[in-house]
Amino acid sequence: MVFDEIKDYIKQKDSTLPILTQHPRFIRYLGTCFNQETCQAYVISDYMAGCTLLDMQKSAELRNLLRIGEEEKIQGSVDLAEAAFFLHNLSQPLVHRHIAARNILIDGETLRFRLRAAEIQNRVEDMIWCVNHGGIKDYLDRSNMLHIELAPEILLLNRAPDLKSDIWALGATILEILLEKKLWDISTLKKTEETKNIDSNTFDILRRAMERRLSPSILGELEKSTQKLKFLSDCFQYSAVERPSSTFILRGMHHFQIEAKRLSEEDGVKTSLLMPGKRIPVSKAIPLDPLVRQQVEWNVRQEAGLKRRTLLIANRNYLGKAWPSLSANPLNDIRDVGNAFSRGGYGTDNSFENVGSSSDLKSILTAYVDAVNKDPEDVDIIVFYYSGYGLETVPENIEKKRKYGIFTDREGIIYDLALVMCNETMFPVATLQTLIAQLNSRVKRKLLILDTRHYYPQDSGVSSAPVTPGSVNSHFMSLEERNFIYPGPPSSGESTKSRTTKYDWEVPKIPEETTETLSTMFTIRVHLSDPHVIPKAVDSHPRRMNGYLTGCFLQVIHENFPNISDLPKFLNNQMKADGRRSKAHRGIECKAEYTNMGNIWDAPLLAH
Repeated sequence: MVFDEIKDYIKQKDSTLPILTQHPRFIRYLGTCFNQETCQAYVISDYMAGCTLLDMQKSAELRNLLRIGEEEKIQGSVDLAEAAFFLHNLSQPLVHRHIAARNILIDGETLRFRLRAAEIQNRVEDMIWCVNHGGIKDYLDRSNMLHIELAPEILLLNRAPDLKSDIWALGATILEILLEKKLWDISTLKKTEETKNIDSNTFDILRRAMERRLSPSILGELEKSTQKLKFLSDCFQYSAVERPSSTFILRGMHHFQIEAKRLSEEDGVKTSLLMPGKRIPVSKAIPLDPLVRQQVEWNVRQEAGLKRRTLLIANRNYLGKAWPSLSANPLNDIRDVGNAFSRGGYGTDNSFENVGSSSDLKSILTAYVDAVNKDPEDVDIIVFYYSGYGLETVPENIEKKRKYGIFTDREGIIYDLALVMCNETMFPVATLQTLIAQLNSRVKRKLLILDTRHYYPQDSGVSSAPVTPGSVNSHFMSLEERNFIYPGPPSSGESTKSRTTKYDWEVPKIPEETTETLSTMFTIRVHLSDPHVIPKAVDSHPRRMNGYLTGCFLQVIHENFPNISDLPKFLNNQMKADGRRSKAHRGIECKAEYTNMGNIWDAPLLAH
């Protein structure tokens, strides 16, 4: 039976593979599982949501979605060199055999690169070949499988791959990443006198070029680029012994990356490190307001010695183009919350009302993180509190990344919510979390409380009247006609795609450092579980002059001393109790986003 033949063949091949420890830059092949009853096979590997470098090279839409700039290209090249260094410097060095664009994966969220074990794709293709050909008889050994990054000794002499053939392929893929060109320009080779009359098969053309010891086409582009990358040309020596080691390449790429980080930006443009003299337009970085930085640093110094601190922000005065000014509740919120935390032993000096723009908020956050990181004292918890407008929707680029399967919804990161500043600019919560994650390890916990008011934009023409059952789609017709968004959950049968909005925002690249510190971040936010909720109800508590979440929060901490992990349960119980008193507030819930690891959150928010 073909299935049994394939199973025995794969098991025999897998038995010769070494057992590898996990490495952040390498995706391991873990084995193949077989289901005898259904005659199905499953190839198991380390998980990563992303596309291959080859996929990106072929797809303009993927390139537009990922938007990999020079910084990411250089980091990706270092990532790839680290993966090769890992394999080549094991106690028993391991030859990858197939370092090529098809085996390099790009994380759609962090934009980091990882080298995939060749066996992952090979096992799938092995089994497909065997099924199509009725078994393993006449099966061609795929150890020298063809790809354009192959070293000449493999293509011409059919030698077994070794460490030096990996170096040829490593140099080829690094240059493909940096220069966005393939190693060989086949169309140009076809036009040469020696190859124009032979078969148009790509690898016949490559053989003829290698027989003449031609230099790879990409070296012409390398000559135009920076001198700091010239060391990579040694990877393409036809004499394998003259090629450098993976250690040499990794060291060279690290030095080049350090040079890249020293690149200064002026007047909204910067000079390319890859192509000297080429100007690359970039968004002009808005410098930190020195007065804001001075104020934040002063406030942090006033909190010296306190193990518990807060950063409080409230917005109510909006431009009114899309969002009207809120009631006085946000200002009541920040003062009442500040007083409650102050009584609980928290530092509350960093309190800001009516933050003008997203750049102002970024300045405040950056200055705060820098000031706290300079403080040598340990901090038990920092609470970031926000009261004001928020917009909830799935950004368009996230939807597209999910469609391509290159996006991981990491637990603890909020992608579908943005805070609205007073000039009506958006500040994605994912960006907020990324900045707060830069707090150093001396800060043990970070708690985010987001009392976001979900309103319709003012010029949408939609009233805030409750929606009658069965009429939700017609109620939002004017929103769809104007490309606005209903900031609550989709109704039954409503596609996310239909909710595209001009109020979109760019989700930031999530650094790996952020994902590593998610276990120290706990986020609480308002969630509308019922599309029939009157959005204006979120701005008012039925018994307090506060926003609904803030009012419930103040009630909970006044009556109880909950652990942080139990806070969402206490808040939802309070919201249900208030919902029974006020019909308008039914369907408003508290939602918690955090990574449940260990017992870090089994600590009281306020001291008894």
